Amino acid sequence: MAALAAMVAGDDSGESIAATLQSVSTGGIKCTSFGECVDVLKTQTDIDYDGISGPLNITDDGDVSPAFYGLYAFNGENKFILARGIVGG
Repeated sequence: MAALAAMVAGDDSGESIAATLQSVSTGGIKCTSFGECVDVLKTQTDIDYDGISGPLNITDDGDVSPAFYGLYAFNGENKFILARGIVGG
């Protein structure tokens, strides 16, 4: 998402990326990979990046919404498993 924000901003400074993260994560044409978003940006100026993890929107306050929270534990076979997860935001 940061690379897409830098492309849209036309600048790779931290300030420019931070200022553009919200615009590349909400409201535009949905794209689900970096390459797909780059293709969209060839003809359009507004994208909504929903990456491999699903929708990821940056709010006005700079928070992620919705967010997935997971509680992981080790099972009886000493394997790391998702015990419970919720989506918040």
